Amino acid sequence: PFGAFAILPPEQVEKFQEKYGYLGLKFVPYRPGYYDVMQADVDKARGMLRLMELTGWKPEELVFMGDNENDIAMMQLAGCSYCMANGTEAAKAAASAIAPPVTEAGVAAGSEKARAAAKHIAPSVQEEGVRQVVEELFLK
Repeated sequence: PFGAFAILPPEQVEKFQEKYGYLGLKFVPYRPGYYDVMQADVDKARGMLRLMELTGWKPEELVFMGDNENDIAMMQLAGCSYCMANGTEAAKAAASAIAPPVTEAGVAAGSEKARAAAKHIAPSVQEEGVRQVVEELFLK
């Protein structure tokens, strides 16, 4: 799997797909004119599913925060997900709850709510911290 990003008007995405559609790429907007570009079967949830295989984490142990279409698959996978209040309508609909906007410390507010409801967070994350888990899995 691979990914890239593109900055172009929507009509250019359509022209790209007409010319290069055989490549099987999808353009996922994360703000107007800005896209994550990846293989059709790749998204954030697919990466998390692989991490879950390696760690034994379960969806109900995951908390995810996002604000746009490129976050929807992950929001649907996680047992608890927050969309920032300034997020897109599609992302809000996919999330378990709405957090304040990013400009009003929405990520911090969502993190505090998740910490208070720690039963949703994987025990290994509580004990070792995300950084240690990542180091153990990927930096050895």
